[in-house]
Amino acid sequence: MVNSRLFEQCQVVGEGRTQLLCETFLNVKPPMSKIIGESYDVQIADYTVFNDRVLVKGIVEKTFYYKHPHIGKSEEDSQKEATDKSNVQIVNKQNSKEEKKKDCESTEKQKKTNKFKCLDGWCKHIESYNGIVHFYQQKLEFAGTVEIPGIMPGDSCQVDLAEVKDYDAFVATETENNGLINAGRQMFVIDIALIATRSEKKSSTVKKEDITKIILVDNFEEKPIKCE
Repeated sequence: MVNSRLFEQCQVVGEGRTQLLCETFLNVKPPMSKIIGESYDVQIADYTVFNDRVLVKGIVEKTFYYKHPHIGKSEEDSQKEATDKSNVQIVNKQNSKEEKKKDCESTEKQKKTNKFKCLDGWCKHIESYNGIVHFYQQKLEFAGTVEIPGIMPGDSCQVDLAEVKDYDAFVATETENNGLINAGRQMFVIDIALIATRSEKKSSTVKKEDITKIILVDNFEEKPIKCE
């Protein structure tokens, strides 16, 4: 007796890749002085399969972090005091370095080679202030087409890649008199790669004798032998 069984087999139809150019406009409050970091999160929300192409839809969450100075009168006074103290410390360090330099030069004369050199420099405190790091976040919807030859309605797709590949510099479009930025624009590229798969139903035949053997093997249980 012969029995037939149905099972599904998944095979790869093809792969496709596309890049989408997006432009975003933003207004920041409070105004910013400098961007210090950016991050992007891309999610494919839905897709529709046509002949030889796939329409994808998704969301990109964009976040960038920026500086905004918060300066008060008390802070300015504390900055001046901190600057004076720092200058005094630097002068003391400078005198100490000059003494070390003299000792170093005398030691260097006694050496035959010139492998060791005594370096000297200086550091001066210019200004400092306290600030707060802000972030600006926005969600953008996007849609695009990925060409995959051979794909047809009913096939499935797996997302192999979905990320922001590149972005250009932030361009300020509105600034204040003090140089802080209120608004700007930026362009970035979304990189998407898909793998198309197709499920096919296939049947396999198994003889009754083979099924009996499999059942016997599965039900076989070893028992210990007692020696009398």
